[in-house]
Amino acid sequence: MTYNHKNQSRPFPFYILFLAMKEVCRKFPRIRDLREDSDLTQQKVADYLHCSQSLYAYYESGRRNLPVDNLIALAKLYNVSTDYILGLTDNPSPK
Repeated sequence: MTYNHKNQSRPFPFYILFLAMKEVCRKFPRIRDLREDSDLTQQKVADYLHCSQSLYAYYESGRRNLPVDNLIALAKLYNVSTDYILGLTDNPSPK
């Protein structure tokens, strides 16, 4: 099938896709607070998670989603519940 200007649709507005993706990523301010309260650098936590410092910074800023296995690892590192990290409770104690 050949395409010409008559059967082509408008270009996809990628800014809509960007806005939709931005809504999917969630910021977790508590992981930064927990890291700073523990006097750890982003690099130290990234090493613990076996990822790069820049990727970990993306987790803190909400530019990348925090994978479940990393969420669990951070909860173990800081001895808090995953619900606390997710902001579902204000009680940091794991159950």
